[in-house]
This record gives sequence, structure tokens and C-alpha cells, in this order.
Amino acid sequence: MSQVNHIRRFDLDIMRSWLCNAVMLGHVFGILVPLYGMEQIRASTFLAILSSYIRINVPGFLFLAGYLVLLNKKRFDARIFLSSRARSTLPLYLIFASLYYANNYLWLEGFRGLPDRLFGGTASYHLYFIPISLQLYLLTPLLVQAIRHWPKLTLVCSAIVSYGYTVAQIMVAPRLDRVYWCLPYLIYYCWGLYAASSETGLSGRLTRHPLTWRGIGGLCTAFLISAILYGGGIHLAAYAAIVPIPNPWYSYLLCALEYLKCCLGIFTALQLAMLLARRYQDSALWQRSITFASRNSYFVYLAHPFMLMWLYQIPFFALHPQWLLLVFPLVMWLATWGWITPLRGFRSTFDRLSA
Repeated sequence: MSQVNHIRRFDLDIMRSWLCNAVMLGHVFGILVPLYGMEQIRASTFLAILSSYIRINVPGFLFLAGYLVLLNKKRFDARIFLSSRARSTLPLYLIFASLYYANNYLWLEGFRGLPDRLFGGTASYHLYFIPISLQLYLLTPLLVQAIRHWPKLTLVCSAIVSYGYTVAQIMVAPRLDRVYWCLPYLIYYCWGLYAASSETGLSGRLTRHPLTWRGIGGLCTAFLISAILYGGGIHLAAYAAIVPIPNPWYSYLLCALEYLKCCLGIFTALQLAMLLARRYQDSALWQRSITFASRNSYFVYLAHPFMLMWLYQIPFFALHPQWLLLVFPLVMWLATWGWITPLRGFRSTFDRLSA
């Protein structure tokens, strides 16, 4: 989620900020959908579709991560890349994973379970993203070579591997070996690498220049339809036992629909971000706000479950959790600003005094 390029693109900052908010909203929907459940199946199905519509966050982050690896770079240095990603990812992850483990599992497992949960990303429900990212970072030197020598073949192979492994997870064993592996997400990362390395091709042009409003409207429509089919299908199958297509074809088609939905969602979000960047590129307020959100998205991703847990313990939000959709992201960003801004001011002062 972090960006190391010296040239920042405002549209990518906008997209990253939105994806971070989508993570927070998705976890609120995770509270609301079971709350309505079978008793109010129409309301819960509607909420499940909305949740499906915004749940492109992890694929979107991985697309951006791959895109930024090669964006505006003619030369890729594996050593510099891996060291920079390790410095920007591991310290905060280890701190927050340890805190979540202490809160969730220390009284059950003692310290013996900490290494496995740190390695597997299971200290909290949202930390699986970090081991997946680290695995992809380790594969990046090989993937970059493959993308540069056989771009289309590498992209197709990544799609086959991701789809095949996901079907195997559903049909054979959920979360094989109780570890989150990067293979189901390989396609999104490789797509980002491919788009950044082929700027003269269609994929590269479409990630730099927005479509017409009619094209974006069609894209949004296709994305909405895929989200309705996927989110509604998953929800009705789980809550109302309505499965329109018998197994195992239901699993095969559902996996394909999930990948289609996420790819359409990533492309739609990037296209809209490019249009918004053109409109608000001269606004100093928007520039500062979006840049702050983008730079601190990793911290917010790691820390937000603590804030959600604390807010949900307030009686009003426990009785009316739908208000969390409005309050939770705002409070989380304000808390982040209140904590990080003085820290950066202290750090800059210290740097000046020690210079």
C-alpha cells in the first residue's frame, strides 16, 4: 500500500484512499449483514450486494502494488525493492500483529502460538493481506523478468493459477494448510506489473488516460451487475439455501464471477480516480487530504479494527450499527491525523536539531 516512486500520481492516491475506506466500510457490512440475516432477507441481501460492490479492496491494493513496482522505471533493482518493502511493511505489521495476538489469543494459546500467527497472518481477521503481500514481493524479481520477456503469457498463466487454486480451496480444503498463500491473488499483482510495463499497449494506455463518460458508464454498469450477481448469489446461497446452479458448477462459476467483479471494480475505480484527479488537481485542500490518506493507508488498515471494536461497544452503536457506516471512517481518519501529525512534527524538529 505504500508508494516509493518519487513522482506521485494524484489519481493513484485517490484510488488508494478509497480502497482504504472500502476496507473499513466492508467490515461494518460484515456486522450488518448477519444482523438482518434470514429475518429480513431483502434487507440483508441488499446490504450483501453493497458489500460486494465495495469489496475490491485487497485485489485493488495488490494491483496498485504491482503497478507501482514498474511505473516510470526502466530498470528494476531487486535488492533495493525488497529492502524498501521490508522496511515499510514489517515493523508496523509485527507491532500490530503482536497487539492483536495479545488481545485475541494470548489468554488461550500463551506465547507459543505467536510465531505461527505472525507468519500466517491470523492474529486478526484482516492481517492475511500482509503475508500475501510479502510473498508477492519475494516473487517480484521473477515476475518482473517474466512480464518483460513474456508479458501476455505471464498474465494468462497468473489468471489460470489464481483461478485454479481458488477452486481447489473451495472444493478440497479451505485455506490449505491453514496459511494464507498469495496464489489466489497473483492475477491482480501481475496485472499491475503488466499495465505499468506496457504503456504503449491498450492496458497501459487505459491505466493512464480515462475513458469517455459513456465508456465509464458502461464499465460501472458491468461492474454493478457482476457485484449484484456475485454478492446476491453468495448471500442467498448461504442464508436462504437458494443455489441457482447445482454444485460443483456453482463453485466454478462463482469463482470466475468473483475475479470478473474484482477486475471490473479495479478498472472502474482507477478510471473514476483519474477523472477526479483532473477535476481537483488544483485544489490544495483536496491535495493535502488525499495525500495524507494515501500515505497513511497502511497504518489505518492495520489499526482500524481496534477503533471499530471500541465504537461497537458504545451502546448507541451496538443498537444502531448502521450509523457506523458514516461515523467509523471519519473517526478513524481523525484519530490517525491526531496521532501522526504531532509525531511527524516532532520527528522533523528532531531532524533539524540533529542536522
